[in-house]
Amino acid sequence: MAIPQQKLTNKGITRGSQKATRLEIPLPEDVYLVLQSRGFPREVLTAEARRALAARLFQTKALSLGRSAKVADLGIWDFIDLLGERGIPVVDYSDEELAAEFEAVDELAGELGT
Repeated sequence: MAIPQQKLTNKGITRGSQKATRLEIPLPEDVYLVLQSRGFPREVLTAEARRALAARLFQTKALSLGRSAKVADLGIWDFIDLLGERGIPVVDYSDEELAAEFEAVDELAGELGT
């Protein structure tokens, strides 16, 4: 049996005051039944898929922290915790950017006399 292609549909779903687009991910029925029997109901699979997608979109810099948190359906702080659990840095400076930040802090500290 062939698995249908992933579909992107806009079914006029509203989340809060924003319209949302629904993504569908086909799973072979036998895989879904095994997951259900192991304690993964549809709601858990949906939440985990949203969180995995959001984490990946943030990690690849496709979306900002705030927008990724929306995709995950989490608040910012809960999403930051999720990123930490997955070993994804929230702040990812290059060596040059980090050096510039430290230099700016040193300059500010000097101006404040600390």
